[in-house]
Amino acid sequence: VATAIALGGPGAVLWMWFTGLVGMATKYSEAFLGVRFRRTDAAGEQTGGPMRYLREGIKGPLGIILGGFFAIAGALAAFGIGNMTQANTVAANVEDEWGVDPVITGAAIALFAGIVILGGIKTIGRVTSAFVPLMIVLYVLGGITVLILNADELPSAIGLIFTDAFTGTAATGGFVGAGVAAAIQYGVARG
Repeated sequence: VATAIALGGPGAVLWMWFTGLVGMATKYSEAFLGVRFRRTDAAGEQTGGPMRYLREGIKGPLGIILGGFFAIAGALAAFGIGNMTQANTVAANVEDEWGVDPVITGAAIALFAGIVILGGIKTIGRVTSAFVPLMIVLYVLGGITVLILNADELPSAIGLIFTDAFTGTAATGGFVGAGVAAAIQYGVARG
């Protein structure tokens, strides 16, 4: 949202809302196809994802090519889009706030992520089942706190979103902001 507003002004938020609606439909399709084409592997665990439903849903060589391309592109993107960007942001903020060397923060993040990932899907499930609800509660409480502290500004801010939305700059900012948000979301999800 900050990227969208910086590039396109307050009206960019409206365009992010529109792209969010389209994104929800896309996410529904991804989830539906993921469940439809998932399989149980030899270890008794569920496997699936876009590479599987592309390969199995689109018959013939095109499905195999698209599934393989997605797997390779996803693996490459995981390094630049999400993991390194997120770790760098955390390390920079920890250094700014507490003076901790970014190398130490990076090593701690890598150690924690490694323990969770190497523990397998069950460990990932246990960690996320505790961590994700905590993240949601903190995010919602933080958002509500900001809204309460700035309640007198809300009507004018919402009005500004709609009055400023129909400029080329706002639309561009909204779509760029939505792209950045998607990159962060997918990076975190893959991480």
